[in-house]
Amino acid sequence: MIKYQYPPLKSWDDFEELCSDLFKREWNDDLAQRYGRQGSTQHGVDIYGKSENSGKYTGIQCKGKQIYPEKNIDIEEIKMEIEKAKLFPSDLQTLIFVTTAPRTTKVQDYIRSTSISNRENGLFDVGVLFWDDIESLINKHKAVAERFYGSIESSNVKDSDRYSIKRVKAGLNYESFIVPLKEEPFYPNFDSRLIYPLYDFIELERNPNVYFSDEEISYIFRRLTIVAKRIVDLVGRHSFPCNPPKGSYIEIPYKDYPNGSKHQKLMLDTIEELIFDSSEFFDTYILFMERTRALA
Repeated sequence: MIKYQYPPLKSWDDFEELCSDLFKREWNDDLAQRYGRQGSTQHGVDIYGKSENSGKYTGIQCKGKQIYPEKNIDIEEIKMEIEKAKLFPSDLQTLIFVTTAPRTTKVQDYIRSTSISNRENGLFDVGVLFWDDIESLINKHKAVAERFYGSIESSNVKDSDRYSIKRVKAGLNYESFIVPLKEEPFYPNFDSRLIYPLYDFIELERNPNVYFSDEEISYIFRRLTIVAKRIVDLVGRHSFPCNPPKGSYIEIPYKDYPNGSKHQKLMLDTIEELIFDSSEFFDTYILFMERTRALA
């Protein structure tokens, strides 16, 4: 299924109505609805309903009333809304914060620890959904997408391609990463931190907004991901870091590793694989850039 990018809606009220419609369908609860109105006492809850799958009553807190769309989500404000939700008049079992802000581990870590603490004290679970999570729900519920965005598929394909190309280029800078990779950094000394950009690149595969409408480009992207995983796997299993004095960091040269000829041959064979893979990754990246030049 092709997934499309959706921008945040123009107004806060529309965003809350979008969330209400999405969760009504996601929970399969026709009685789910917005709770109260802005300015009334809502006890930290904007939308309220019952999930068909879990059977739990869930409250949704749509963040961003002061600044919309949100660029970040404030933990102090989250704390205040959680305290308000403790006074919610019904049996609230889960509270989910929904935001137009991008994903951040700081907020995720706080939400997770708070949810654990709440459960230990017999209170509701706490979760958070960022804008890319909302986009996934919009893609899942096409009727909601059409209601709030109309038919945008034809115009959105190229936008999604441009976004995906931008993410790939940002993670794999040509001068600082691609060119050095071509120069075979694995021999005779290798610092495994040099391939850190590959870890972030591999994560793009899990981003629902990174995809390509052209089948050939999509195949090249998948090939890049496969080779990147292979390089990361080889380095993870066969690099040999040591910890010299004063906490500095080096990697022992493979050719000088003293554990006998059998171990040394294994490492030299690994180097050959890494050199081959780095060359393939370089060539595939160049092909990717050639095929996407018209879309960038």
